[in-house]
Amino acid sequence: QQDSVARELLEGIVRDRSFTPESWKELRSLLTTHRVLDRVYERAVGFAEAAKRQLSGLPPSPEIDALMALPDYVLSRAF
Repeated sequence: QQDSVARELLEGIVRDRSFTPESWKELRSLLTTHRVLDRVYERAVGFAEAAKRQLSGLPPSPEIDALMALPDYVLSRAF
């Protein structure tokens, strides 16, 4: 039952390409209940670490320092 409600909500959002504050609240609740946000965050951390590893081979500079800080800043923002 709950899975069909979730599927219907998601299909409606995708089909209509918009959602109401109420449907956003329902969607966030579903994403939290199914730990989707946790898994997405963990994946984002992996991408951030990979990006910083790629930058670590470049010569130090203020620009590289800024790029190295960017992934952590993005991850620290609340969604």
